[in-house]
Amino acid sequence: MLETRNEPPSNWMEWEKKHYANNGYNEDVCEALGFLQNYLTNMRPSLALGLITLVALSLVISAGVVLVHSIQIAQMMISSGFH
Repeated sequence: MLETRNEPPSNWMEWEKKHYANNGYNEDVCEALGFLQNYLTNMRPSLALGLITLVALSLVISAGVVLVHSIQIAQMMISSGFH
């Protein structure tokens, strides 16, 4: 955005351009993070840590699945190219 003098890209939709121009994006992100922080600090510590652990593990497992599938696809492409 800095390179284009704070103008949104031309391929954005009109509502995205208006939303970004009104600094709505930054406000929404800050509001969402504030809500999440408030929610996590108002619950039991063990439950908050459990939720954070669950999200972290799900991201690691998802990345692993994507990596395994990518390796399998690459192996199929390599083996089919040599026969």
